[in-house]
Amino acid sequence: RLVARHIGSRHTEMEGRPPTPSDISNLIWYLDEPLADSSAIPQFLISTAAAEKLKVVISGDGGDELFGGYLKHHHFSRFWRAQGLRLAASLVPASSFRVLAMTEARLERSADTRSYPIATTTKRLRRAVHLYRMREVDAYLDFLAAIPSFERASVVGDAFPSRLSSEAVGAPISELLPEITQIPAGLGILWRAGLVDALTGLPGDILVKIDRMSMANSLEIRSPLLDRSIIEWAFSLPDTVRRRQGETKPLLRDAARLVLPASIAASPKRGFAVPLSEWMRGALGVLTAEVLLDRSTSERGWIRRSYAEKLLAQNLAGLDMGPRLWQLLVLELWARAFIDSSPPDAPAL
Repeated sequence: RLVARHIGSRHTEMEGRPPTPSDISNLIWYLDEPLADSSAIPQFLISTAAAEKLKVVISGDGGDELFGGYLKHHHFSRFWRAQGLRLAASLVPASSFRVLAMTEARLERSADTRSYPIATTTKRLRRAVHLYRMREVDAYLDFLAAIPSFERASVVGDAFPSRLSSEAVGAPISELLPEITQIPAGLGILWRAGLVDALTGLPGDILVKIDRMSMANSLEIRSPLLDRSIIEWAFSLPDTVRRRQGETKPLLRDAARLVLPASIAASPKRGFAVPLSEWMRGALGVLTAEVLLDRSTSERGWIRRSYAEKLLAQNLAGLDMGPRLWQLLVLELWARAFIDSSPPDAPAL
């Protein structure tokens, strides 16, 4: 609103809302693959509204990857540079890791929801030890994952163990994408994180999502920051242009200060994050429970029912399990739409 007022453009506001069953069916259908990026929800709604008056729009995709705009880059940088903790984690015996896992499991099975915060703390400790024992690129990608690699074996249902061992299910991403292990030390940890994103999340998630959500509404989106010359220039710069006294993407903010008020240029990043965990405590949670605990989901054997029940209970108790539940919901609804139906059809909810 402030930017529109300053430059004199027409401003349109939309109020976010939880997705309806019809919205979710459309998302699954148009995404065409089990892509569980929840920002597709507002992206689809905005694209629908924009297409009423426009045919081509411009996005800022790529700016965060190239210039250090994601807080996740900065959080991981601080986490990974804690040399003392990394050394301590390397000395933790495997038996202690198993004790943490058993303690966490006992607390999660408890009927007393007051034990959940303790279980969460135990899980965070276990996850930190696990990450510190990995190579940097795998630790970074696992740091971002909604479901940590050491937990994935407990997610999959009976259809998988006969073909995949627990070690294979929890294998680091670099085993699937060996090219990311070739990333050089470069110009800093933020530089490396941005490059990993540019090779993985940007082409495999963000650009897929924005393209399919816009094209579903016959809307063209252009991303000028992803011009090859800009990408090459950005990755020639050191980390000092990506971090300055706690400020993200200072280079882009300095450029913005040339044309916008300082208060706008200094404002925090506003992405397309949605309150999934809050929504999962309402109608979306009811729908999710109906799908994940349905007999056909159990018979498919992709998702372990006990794991889904645990997430639903923990989310109702106030824990942030919305992203995990959304991933499982999207996976099952995608299977219903594209595997159970021949020819594929939009899922009926």
